[in-house]
Amino acid sequence: MKVWLNRFLAISLAAAFVLTVTSQANADRRTGLHGNQLIKDVTDIATFPQAASSYKNLVRFDFGGSNAWFVVGDDSATYAVQAAASGADAPTMVDMIYSMPLGADALGIGLKLGMGGDKVDGEGSSNMNIGLDIGYTMSAMNLETALSVDMNTTDNGADPATTGSHMVIGLAARGYNNLGEATDLGYMVDFEMTTDGSDTDGTAGPSNSEMSAAVGAGPVYKMDKGQVAAYGVLGFQSTSEKANDDADSADTSALILPGFLVSAEVWLSDSLVWRGGAGYAYAMTGTGSDNGDVDPTSSAAGDYSWSSGLGYKWDKFQLDGAVDSGFYNRGPNFISGASGDLFTHVTASYSF
Repeated sequence: MKVWLNRFLAISLAAAFVLTVTSQANADRRTGLHGNQLIKDVTDIATFPQAASSYKNLVRFDFGGSNAWFVVGDDSATYAVQAAASGADAPTMVDMIYSMPLGADALGIGLKLGMGGDKVDGEGSSNMNIGLDIGYTMSAMNLETALSVDMNTTDNGADPATTGSHMVIGLAARGYNNLGEATDLGYMVDFEMTTDGSDTDGTAGPSNSEMSAAVGAGPVYKMDKGQVAAYGVLGFQSTSEKANDDADSADTSALILPGFLVSAEVWLSDSLVWRGGAGYAYAMTGTGSDNGDVDPTSSAAGDYSWSSGLGYKWDKFQLDGAVDSGFYNRGPNFISGASGDLFTHVTASYSF
C-alpha cells in the first residue's frame, strides 16, 4: 500500500509542476496549451493584475470554469472585474483589479472578496475569503512580477463549532529575453506557502503546511500564423501534517527533476486556430516524520500528459474550447455510441 501511495503522490506532484499554474483560473485556451505559462493569455490577469492593460475593453465568459471577466480602460488606467461561482471549498468571489502605467512600466492591484455559507437568522455555517494581489512590470527587463496573499476562514455553525483557517502566500515572476527577430528566451518562477488549521471548541485540530517552488526556462518562437513555446521545469514541494498540536508531524517532500512542457498554437485560417501541448515530469518523493519514529520511504515515478483545443474568431467575437482527450479515441456519439463531450469547457469573448 505504501508503494502504491507514494507512486500516486509522485505522479500527482509531477503533473502539478508540469502545469505549474499559480492562482490561475482554469481556461480553455490555456488548457488546450497544456497550461503553458510562457504563452500569454487573458487569464494572466489573475496572477499579474498589471496585465489587465493588455486586454482593454473585453467581455469574457468561461462556462467550464464558471467565471466571467469584464475589462475596460484607456491609456491612463484599466479596470477589471472577475466574478467566479462558488466551489466546494471557496465562496463566490469578486476580483476587482486596477492597473495603471508608470512611465514605461506598469502597476496593478487586485482585491478578492468572497462570502458563502448557509445562515438563517444569523445562525449557521459561514465561509469568507479575502485576497490581495500586487503586480509590477519592468518594461526595460520585459519582466512581470507579482505578490499574492489569500486568506479563507470557515465556521460550520455546529455546537461546538469547528472553525478553519487557510492562508496562501505566493510569488510569481515571468520574463523574456530577446534572442532574435522571432525568438525569445522565456523564464518563470513560482513560489507558494500554504498553511491550514482547524479548531473545535478551543481545541486545536488537524493542521498542515506546504511549500512549493518551481523554475522554468525555454524558447518562445513566434510565427506569422502562430507560436511555439517549450521549457524545462525544476520543482520542489514539501508538506507537513499534524493531527493536533501535540502530535508528531508526517512529512513529505518531492523533487521534480526533470520536467518538460511544449505547446503550439497555429492558425489554420484567418478564423480557425488549433492548440496543443504535451508535458513530462519525473518526481522523486520521500516521506518520514519529525521524530524519526516512522521509517522513511522513497519512490520515483514519471508522468506524461497532453491536451489540445480549438478556437474560432469572427470579427471581434472569439469562441474557444478545450477538447476532451477521450474524444480522439471514441469519436462522436452517433458513430461510437460512447458518451462524452467534444469540449471539456468553452470560453466566449467579445472585444469592444
